[in-house]
Amino acid sequence: MSFEWDEESKAGANFRKHGVRMPEAIPVFDDPRAMTITDEESDPNEQRFVALGMGATGRLLVVVYTLARHEHSDCFGAARRGPRVRGVRVRTMKDRYDFSKGQRGRVRPPEPEPEGKTRITIRLDRDIVDRFLQIAEESGGVTGYQTLINMALREYLDGKAPKLEDTLRRIIREELKPSAA
Repeated sequence: MSFEWDEESKAGANFRKHGVRMPEAIPVFDDPRAMTITDEESDPNEQRFVALGMGATGRLLVVVYTLARHEHSDCFGAARRGPRVRGVRVRTMKDRYDFSKGQRGRVRPPEPEPEGKTRITIRLDRDIVDRFLQIAEESGGVTGYQTLINMALREYLDGKAPKLEDTLRRIIREELKPSAA
């Protein structure tokens, strides 16, 4: 299952208005306790859904989404569509949604763990998570924030990340050069 969003308009507007980056909202679709309702006010040609669930950073989020009409029926989002549909998508969210008749459970079926992957719980500093979420959002959904964290850890463990001692030596040499001249 893939997720798409229009990075320039939708993602930026969501972050400015709600303080939520798109990659932070994706885990709502995997939340087994999520509640989902149909948005009764959506365009009949493009039905919208509203899900209430836990985001990547542990915040309770309300996510309004559509099922994309691509060759793949399991895409969520509005990227690469015509202007009429984008007009529907930019309607403001309602102040309140009634989830009393909502359906509980994951929006998408659970996927098996990929070969060689292990699911863990880890606590990271908020600024670190925000940075990875921002980079993931800038990729337009191409690279997920967890993949980016995994890549950074791999670089560090493989010795590709700059070592503190090497960085300090380089800085000291750069600073001493003007003094020697």
